[in-house]
Parts: sequence; structure tokens; C-alpha cells
Amino acid sequence: MLPQLVELVGRPERISWRFDPIITVGCADEVFANFQLFPVVAKHIAQHGITVCKTSWASPYKKVLQRMKRKGFALKIPSYEEKLIEAKQMEEILNNLGMKLCYCSMEGFELSRCIDGNLLSKLHPDGLLCSVKKAKGQRTLCGCTESIDIGWYTLKCGHGCLYCYAEPQHS
Repeated sequence: MLPQLVELVGRPERISWRFDPIITVGCADEVFANFQLFPVVAKHIAQHGITVCKTSWASPYKKVLQRMKRKGFALKIPSYEEKLIEAKQMEEILNNLGMKLCYCSMEGFELSRCIDGNLLSKLHPDGLLCSVKKAKGQRTLCGCTESIDIGWYTLKCGHGCLYCYAEPQHS
């Protein structure tokens, strides 16, 4: 669907993609991770002219850890050094594809904006200016510009990902 999306928005600079969260979980004697999928996904997306990737590692929120434990899974929390190693690998892959990597609310990494008023102003077809005011109610390390969310966290997503912090407490 990427070609159709690029056509819909007019140019690929208006699209960024997320590889989020980077996650490793253990279950019994097995370990499951998604990191190895990154180069495959990145190569496919780069073919469509998209040049910005946003990422973060799964956050160990209490409700997430409890939900995973009830299902027999344990979130493996990488150290900062392990995150740096993975970040370097991702940046190298993306640099070779003409892409940039941005980190979403990650301590020790450059502050970024998934919702960036300056970029939105630059990309607006009529040159209209967007707010650059910091979004209220976000995590401390979030650099996003204020915006209106088209969803809300009290509704249950149909995917049911155990690691999702936006899943309601009762799931």
C-alpha cells in the first residue's frame, strides 16, 4: 500500500515510518525478538522514497509486565549499552538506504518529534504555519508538538499486543 499512500499525500517526505517497539521477550526456553526484521522492512520502505524512521524500545510499564506475565512471557529489558549497539546497527542500515533514524522518548538518545510543527509547516501544501508549542501531557522525553490524537487509549485495539502501553488496564 505504500505506493498508494505516497500518491495520496503527494510526496514521500510527508511520510515517516515506525519500527516500534523494538522488543525481546522470553517464554519458557525460547526468546522472541523483532530486531532482525528491521533491515527487511527498511529496505522495502526505502524503495518508496520514505526517508525517516522513528523507533523506541518497549517500555517496562507495570501493567505491560503484569499482562505479559499472565500469558507466560517476560519482557527482556536491554541495557543502555545494548540499545546503543542496536541503534548503531539501525543507523548504519538506514544511512545506506538514504534514511534517518529518530528516537521516540528514549533516555540517552537525541530528542525527536513524531509530531513536528516545524516540519508540518514546511510540508503544508498552502504554506500554512502549524503550532510548534510542546504537547501537553506527554512523557518528559517527548518532543512532539501539540496535536489532536485521532484515537484514545481507553478503547481496546483489535491486535491485542501484550507489550502495548496503550492497552487498557483490564486486558
